[in-house]
Amino acid sequence: MRARHMADVSYGGLVLILMAALASAIRLTGSSLSSSVGVIGAWMGINLVVWVIGWIVHRSDPASSLSRWLVALGDALLPLTLYMVSVKAISPIAGNVPSSASFAALVTLAYIIFADLVERHLPLTGRPHRAYLFAANLAIPLYFLPFTLGLPV
Repeated sequence: MRARHMADVSYGGLVLILMAALASAIRLTGSSLSSSVGVIGAWMGINLVVWVIGWIVHRSDPASSLSRWLVALGDALLPLTLYMVSVKAISPIAGNVPSSASFAALVTLAYIIFADLVERHLPLTGRPHRAYLFAANLAIPLYFLPFTLGLPV
């Protein structure tokens, strides 16, 4: 019973972190690049640190729930971090929300497939959370396709 409560608390923490990242991404959409560099750098740093700690813990104890949680957090932060960078700094799509969101989602899809292949799994059969991330990131470019192509909606 105690382990169940700990899992609920840890997933609640994951949701809070993702909500904070999403709020930062939304706030950055309307601000200037110079005022956004620190926030983008902080989220990129958090993303990398979470992944590195997750992989270190995984190497010492492959069955650890902490390592699974940290890798899931890093994977979930990736599209938001990529969106923050693309909406502000990648010149062909900077300032274009549909194109930036689609770019971030497509790069995340490629990462999910690549990460499972590196871990010697068939795509979407490695870590359970990656199937959900794949589905969510596949929906984003499909949703924004008319806006990205400039079609009337």
